[in-house]
Amino acid sequence: MNELVLRLGSHRFSKKISPFLTKQIIDDKELLPSDNCSNILHGRVSAALVNLDAVCYDTLAQFVDEMNNCVEQAVAKGAQLVCFPQYTGLLPLTVFSQYDILEEEAENALLACDEATLGMLGKLYSKYLSDIVFDCYYNTFALLAMKHKIYIQAGTILVNTSRGLVNRGFLFDPNGESILQQDKLFPNRGEKMLGVCSGSDLKTAETPFGPISIIIGEDSLYFEVYRLAASRGCKFVIAPSGGEDFPSEAHYAKGALMRAQECNLFVIQPTMFYNLFPTQGKGAGAVYCPYRISENSDGIVTASSSQSVLVKELNSADLVRLVDDYWGDKNALVYRLLAQDYENAFGHSTTLPPQQEQEASIAFLAESDSETTA
Repeated sequence: MNELVLRLGSHRFSKKISPFLTKQIIDDKELLPSDNCSNILHGRVSAALVNLDAVCYDTLAQFVDEMNNCVEQAVAKGAQLVCFPQYTGLLPLTVFSQYDILEEEAENALLACDEATLGMLGKLYSKYLSDIVFDCYYNTFALLAMKHKIYIQAGTILVNTSRGLVNRGFLFDPNGESILQQDKLFPNRGEKMLGVCSGSDLKTAETPFGPISIIIGEDSLYFEVYRLAASRGCKFVIAPSGGEDFPSEAHYAKGALMRAQECNLFVIQPTMFYNLFPTQGKGAGAVYCPYRISENSDGIVTASSSQSVLVKELNSADLVRLVDDYWGDKNALVYRLLAQDYENAFGHSTTLPPQQEQEASIAFLAESDSETTA
């Protein structure tokens, strides 16, 4: 990519997606605020996940219109929190006149594992484009959150920092303020070659519906990240995804679905479907939960593998374990007999918790009385 051409093009690009133009487009819509967040109950949230088909936009207005349409659909269904996929913030870049050249060079370099070229493209993006794209992204979603009076998790975007590029997600409140900024902790291979740095810590935001964390992309492969969120009181986790090249059952079995089982929480995972970059983004966007509370016992609250806006009411009270996973046999007498068999077979004694020992004794005496009476 010719740096001079990129520098000249970036100047024109900055005028095409300026913050002033963004505000003007949104103001012209005369959006009415919703009352969805006027009565929020702690531990409950009406959450929307936006599954996007990524397309190239000719103008800023097209991008803003589509983002607003998604938010409006969610608001009409009662959503208090709207969640977008990973890299939603890079979609305004497609308005750039040199985008096709950038995409082709990045695709060829990634397929050839050409770290030098990808590293150079990352530096050029940081120098000439990152601030322009970021201003457009940030202003668009901050204004939409403020106009509609809802919470918006605006997916993620590449942000230029003093450490280098980071893949960062933002959560906006109904006043349009950013209340949570989270960097991706484990960049993938392509991101590393582009120069994307790892985040340093998982952050949590306090909201009226409870603590919330953002866990981005491949970070969902790591149990420890979710365990940290759960230890901070999170019952809802937002996990923006960029789709997968060739997803399989094995992939889902080691991602957000499993994390919902292990850490006993809801995971909202919007996904982007695309053919804009070196690989195709496929898969499905979904809300995951523990198997035991899902309607079909599959750990899925709702899911879609195409562009859609799905809204579900999530209640953290459903996560309460009424039966302990380890001492959960409701028939204490059966447990007592099994324990006795175990002791006879292996020579090891087992003990019951006091409450279950008492239940077992009562059940055993009741059975003895019934046999005596008979």
